[in-house]
Amino acid sequence: MLLVASTFIGSVYVLSEKAHVSMEWIYDFLSKKNVIRLKIFTSSISLLFFLILFYFGFIMVEEAFTKNYSTGTVWDPPLWIPYSSMMIGALLMILQYIAEIIKLTDEKDFN
Repeated sequence: MLLVASTFIGSVYVLSEKAHVSMEWIYDFLSKKNVIRLKIFTSSISLLFFLILFYFGFIMVEEAFTKNYSTGTVWDPPLWIPYSSMMIGALLMILQYIAEIIKLTDEKDFN
């Protein structure tokens, strides 16, 4: 459960630091304006993915909370707690992608 939480919440830091894997060799074939357009397009697709992930994560957390789901182990923690890490991570990624898109649309070379 902690591995899932660290992945979803830690991915926001990776995105904000530009440490994620990208195919930058493609940029060599494009103009600066088209590179920015491509980044806006890919960020928009990623934003859509995380909006969908947040929606379904919210449904999972709400169902686990209202129906009092638990792990069924000896420790028996409620499942809404680990499920919420996916929802929180998706929300943070949504905010980060919105910031990325705003930053890209404000670049001088794009206008």
